[in-house]
Amino acid sequence: MMDLSITKVILGDTNRCQENYTHEDAGVNATEYEIETVTFHYAYDDHLFDSDVALVKLKEKIKFNGNVQIIPLANEGKIRDAA
Repeated sequence: MMDLSITKVILGDTNRCQENYTHEDAGVNATEYEIETVTFHYAYDDHLFDSDVALVKLKEKIKFNGNVQIIPLANEGKIRDAA
C-alpha cells in the first residue's frame, strides 16, 4: 500500500499548502520521523476513502515542544454524535 522507506512523518511545521512539499521546505521547528509500521482500518477503501484512519508507529519517540504537543482525547461520555 505505501512504501515506508520513503514515507516520513513531519511534526512541528504549519506550512501545509505548498505543492510538492518536502522536508527541505519545513520550518526550523519541524522534525522528521521515520515510520516503523502503519496499521490501516480493516474496512479502508482507498478509492472512496471510507474508514480512512490508521495507527502509525514511529521508529523513535516524539520530542514534544511548543510546536509539537499531545492532543487530548475526549473522556468517555463526553463524545457527541456528529450526526
